[in-house]
Amino acid sequence: MGGTLLALAGILGCWVHWEGSLPGDRDVAEAVSRPWTGKAYVETGSRFFDGIATPIVAFVIVTFGMWTIWRRVDRRSALGLGLASLVVIPSAAVKAILGPTPLWVSLNGKGANYPSGHVAFTTAAIGYMAVIGARRRQPEVPVAAGLIIAGMGLTRVTSRQHLVSDVIGGGLLGAGWLVLVLLWVDRTSPDPPPAA
Repeated sequence: MGGTLLALAGILGCWVHWEGSLPGDRDVAEAVSRPWTGKAYVETGSRFFDGIATPIVAFVIVTFGMWTIWRRVDRRSALGLGLASLVVIPSAAVKAILGPTPLWVSLNGKGANYPSGHVAFTTAAIGYMAVIGARRRQPEVPVAAGLIIAGMGLTRVTSRQHLVSDVIGGGLLGAGWLVLVLLWVDRTSPDPPPAA
């Protein structure tokens, strides 16, 4: 499953580079350039979600999360969160290799855009915390994590930092990475994982 999601992220990346964009990418990019996106609540939401995946804040979130999981679950599960957060490395590598997509260049002129590193990070790291919360029968954790992941994807588009295809690619990359990390944690754990 994890490999399939990673392959889909790669296929989507190739598609948007060869074909120029996903159907609807340009329409959404034009829609978010309209005045409603300049409203204070849209800007505040964008700044909040943008801040979650900045290096310092992400480091604090992951460190605190690892410490909490270490104390409440076990060391291997805590290490899993650290591994999940490393999704930023393949995300940055894909951006460096592929460069900007043609649509991004036509709209913005420069800057690599595919995949969204913010979305990949929140999907993998915050998604990992959601799985741990679900396994420990703490339903508020997956609900909060789901809202953060969805909010991140939405605000990356409305703030004009990414195209819809970038957000989808970041989500696929993050989800694939998350599945691989969970497989590693579950297979190397001395105890079977609790049922979700």
